[in-house]
Amino acid sequence: MNKCIKCKTPNPEQWFYCKTCGEKTAMNNYTSNLWMRGDLSSRTDVEFSSMDMNSHVDQLVSERETKGRKFWQDVSSKATN
Repeated sequence: MNKCIKCKTPNPEQWFYCKTCGEKTAMNNYTSNLWMRGDLSSRTDVEFSSMDMNSHVDQLVSERETKGRKFWQDVSSKATN
């Protein structure tokens, strides 16, 4: 029979929290920092960087303008062919 890990009270209904002491009735089966890996996700290193908001907005605007120019060049080249 399952029992609370803190007060050892029986827990036949298998509640997550003990009705007597209010603590968790069992240890966690997994951790929150578990890496899930699969065939497509073979990369485990994560790179973080900090950037101020103005630089980030400028970068996004320039990327969007570049994509826009490329799109309209493609459209105009298809229209002339």
